[in-house]
Amino acid sequence: MRTARVGLRVTPAQRERCFGLLVAAGDVWACVLDVNRWRRQRGLWAVASYQALCQELSAAGPGTFGELDTKGARSVLRRYSDAWFAAAKRRKNGDASARFPRRKRRLMPVRYYHGTFTLEDRRIRLPVSRGCVPLWVRLDREVPYPVEQVRSVTLLNEGGRLFVEVTAEVPVTTYAPGTEPDPDRVAGVDPGVIHPFAVAGPDGEGLVVSGRAIRAESHLHLKDTKRRRRTMAVRAPKPGQVGSRRWRKFRARQRKAGRHHHHQRSARMYADFQFEIYLGGLNDVLPSLPTDLTRLEALAREKLPREAYDYVAGSAGTGDTAVANREAFRRRRIVPRMLRGVTGGDLTTQVLGTELPAPVVLGPVGVLRIVHPEGELAVARAARALGLPMVLSTAASHTLEEVAEAAGSRWYQLYWPGDRDLAVSFLERARAAGYTALVVTLDTFTLAWRPGDLDNAYLPFLRGIGIQNYLADPVFTAKAGDDPILHWAGVFGNPGLTWEDLAFLREHWDGPIALKGVQATDDARHAVDAGMDGIVVSNHGGRQVDGAVASLDALPIIAHAVGDQIEVLFDSGVRTGADVVKALALGAKAVLLGRPYVYGLALDGEAGVRHVLRCLLAELELTLRLSGHDAIAALSSDSLHEQA
Repeated sequence: MRTARVGLRVTPAQRERCFGLLVAAGDVWACVLDVNRWRRQRGLWAVASYQALCQELSAAGPGTFGELDTKGARSVLRRYSDAWFAAAKRRKNGDASARFPRRKRRLMPVRYYHGTFTLEDRRIRLPVSRGCVPLWVRLDREVPYPVEQVRSVTLLNEGGRLFVEVTAEVPVTTYAPGTEPDPDRVAGVDPGVIHPFAVAGPDGEGLVVSGRAIRAESHLHLKDTKRRRRTMAVRAPKPGQVGSRRWRKFRARQRKAGRHHHHQRSARMYADFQFEIYLGGLNDVLPSLPTDLTRLEALAREKLPREAYDYVAGSAGTGDTAVANREAFRRRRIVPRMLRGVTGGDLTTQVLGTELPAPVVLGPVGVLRIVHPEGELAVARAARALGLPMVLSTAASHTLEEVAEAAGSRWYQLYWPGDRDLAVSFLERARAAGYTALVVTLDTFTLAWRPGDLDNAYLPFLRGIGIQNYLADPVFTAKAGDDPILHWAGVFGNPGLTWEDLAFLREHWDGPIALKGVQATDDARHAVDAGMDGIVVSNHGGRQVDGAVASLDALPIIAHAVGDQIEVLFDSGVRTGADVVKALALGAKAVLLGRPYVYGLALDGEAGVRHVLRCLLAELELTLRLSGHDAIAALSSDSLHEQA
């Protein structure tokens, strides 16, 4: 099977109808997640796969999601309401620990299978309810496969733009070693999408879209835009009047749409940084640091004390994993496309509920005070200046409250301690300090064998650096006694954690949660089943397991396995803007940057971090545009060529 992503050219009315389909899908999927969470809390077996869910719905009735008046769909919604009323009853009886199920609406892709849609030249007709106006939508370009080979199309949204992902069955397909399809997946099963327009296939295997099942449009008030505007114009208030509630809601929607389009027009042009440098040269002003970010490591090595440099740049064992990370990037080459009408580069995206001006996040790096006195504070200020989120490490050398005062958008990274009371205290402090997302590192429940640190006999935590969040925590200090460092050593790791323990995080954190350190497809699926919001495909920059798989090699396999069920982020080995483009093309929604900004911090403090970020973003935008793409959403695996 081959896939290609094609953009849509839609009118405002068509755009509203398409987004209505995605919203309806998110509504039912939110109920499904809540049902699973509710069943786990009561000791019932959770629906482990989509096939099992279809079987359960089939047993309850016709098995139709979209027909909201059928017994099958009512069974899903009924279980959701049962969970809500059960929690209400427990609260009424004095049980303060009872929690209500939470519906987290989001847009979900909608997949249509062969026979339910029509492709004609540069147009596609999506199935609609009986009696509705046919939904014909123009495509940006022709579908690169013959119509008779197309098996499905998926309507999806990225960064506010609409696309269809066309899947075709080509006569001959050759798979590179390690990229073969998973034999456990049943043909026709779509593991990435559950939407309200699907019915269970034979014996509950797979989900088949039926055009007859689409009736959500009437519930979402997807009327013709022009007719609604004419109607609302008649009801417009006279000067000095407030207007009806319906009129005010209509105007609010119009203003929101206007802000969205203005945001798209005013997107930052990071590439202008190069002209700033060239113009500075007219006055004999040169950049304070190299613009080739791969040169920073050598300069940092000359400046930093040996133990500090080895701690930052060091890897586990022989360093083979770190080398593999870079080799994986070198094997993949960008394929530039010409005459594509690239007039701008839209880097905006949304990840873990955060609007990003570019798909770059400053990853969690601890003990930064060993490279610069201001440490995380300087990094936070630099990230805020460019509007990028910073992920603060539990092992930071400044407290999370101190960093929050200097930072803009911020996420919190948790090293899950062995003391659960301490973990809860960390989460409560992070939430109170304005951290909006939680990144849980799974691969560092104990330190790895790192010869660089061992040869120097250097571990900053034992010298009181990197435990500031612990020393400032009331739960930790109450139990630490006279030797807080010894107590830290006893609670830092938690090797006994299992997938079932993730429910504990959900109880104590009401924001998005991402799991960092995922390298296997089974672990990614476990994260989906646990209701996590994101995963970070990462091998910790090669610092934990020597000889591990390169993160970039694992990325496309994991991204394909989970589809759009969960947001996929990436780190490990990223050094340049071109590296970011490659990771995005292979399925990452955003990239976490690590060592490069630490080297910039070591060389020039806050200004050094800002220089690194501006260089990276400028190169990212230029590489994107010069390769023939005007938005990161247009990237796909077809944008790369992998060398043997």
